Amino acid sequence: MRRFSSISKDPDLPGISRYDPQASNSTQSNGIQLNPRGLVPTLHFQAEGVDEYLVESGLIVEFLTGLYPSHLTPHGGNPVADAAQRWRQRFFTDTWFGKVNPLLFKMTGTSDEAARLSIANDITEQIGKEIEPLLANAGPYFGGSSVITVVEAMTMPFVILMYDFCDDVVWPSILLEKAKAFPAFGKWIEVGMKHGSVLYRVARERRKEAVLNMLPQVRQKYAP
Repeated sequence: MRRFSSISKDPDLPGISRYDPQASNSTQSNGIQLNPRGLVPTLHFQAEGVDEYLVESGLIVEFLTGLYPSHLTPHGGNPVADAAQRWRQRFFTDTWFGKVNPLLFKMTGTSDEAARLSIANDITEQIGKEIEPLLANAGPYFGGSSVITVVEAMTMPFVILMYDFCDDVVWPSILLEKAKAFPAFGKWIEVGMKHGSVLYRVARERRKEAVLNMLPQVRQKYAP
């Protein structure tokens, strides 16, 4: 949901409609038939004879950025250079979701404070080892771009969770302190988290309040 929301505000993408089962009501009685597994978001895409319900944020983002070239991914220049940069973008997002994001959810499901601190240290190590070098030429966005890219659209909605949940209740505050200490990563998140597309449809205070009110259930949901 977070990743799709980031690009749905992009002015270079055409108007789209979606069905969100988390907001279903009596007028959406066909929701179960359209999306029986309850995956979010679900994008109803209609164009040039195609009528398809697409699911899963990451795959929807890849579908739309491939179909509608925009500033999110490089197109229209040197074909080889553009392809190489798209590869770098994909490598970054795969690295984040393969190396860092799983640890964030693992930490969320851990009740023991010492264990959470240990996982926070693992996350910091992964950011320093795997993520920081890939941001060496960020300026201010990924790959030296002056405008937001698909990398920020895909990862920043999860990165900003560190600002919201590193409160020594949900996650250890030391995680955010150490993450921000990496020069490239710290500068990148400070810029990216303020972008309107990243914050689109994100009620951060309400989300944090909901997580705090249901913390035992949240811990259980993401328990290892």
